[in-house]
Amino acid sequence: MKLHQVALAVTFSLSASAHAAVYKCEEGGQTMFSDKPCGQAAEKLDIGRKKAKAEREKAGWEVVRNADEMTDTTSCVAMSPKLYLGANGADVLFATLRITAAGNEFVAGIRSEGIGNVRAPAIHNNIDGLGMKVGEFEFREFQLSHGSYFVGFEPRTSSQIVEELRQADYFKARLRYWPHDETYDSGEMTTRGFSEALEEMQACEQEG
Repeated sequence: MKLHQVALAVTFSLSASAHAAVYKCEEGGQTMFSDKPCGQAAEKLDIGRKKAKAEREKAGWEVVRNADEMTDTTSCVAMSPKLYLGANGADVLFATLRITAAGNEFVAGIRSEGIGNVRAPAIHNNIDGLGMKVGEFEFREFQLSHGSYFVGFEPRTSSQIVEELRQADYFKARLRYWPHDETYDSGEMTTRGFSEALEEMQACEQEG
């Protein structure tokens, strides 16, 4: 295993154990709380996860669970609130940042989003010069596209972006839509709630 993969594996284990369990017990008619099981009827309270979920929901981040019945697998995705990029003719341009686990690393990318029943505008197949910028970190160009609606990064770059998102206050994206050549920049999207969403996504992946 490569060094950066080991570092990411350590990050996973720290994130998963960041919130200690709390146990609620009834003894002699009194309610007690402990960090260890205190009897057969002890009730485990995952307070840390509930608080983290409340924080990311307040900020607008979502964790989406996708079940694939064909392969009997489940994937979990941390998704940002919608970024507004402007208007292209009759199309109103929105996108979301999506992050999922890829082994010990991540896959991060931007997906074009529709509004209501309106189909999302297609992202241009020429992704040169398109990318995203996290806070004061360097602008990173997209490395791959998937279909007409998703552009993203290889796992190694994605993992770097995740670390930048942990440290920065905002991120921005630059996209181009088919068939036009002009680019559209989003406004700044807050990263508040990102860490909580990422932690919940990782827990979702581990639960399967």
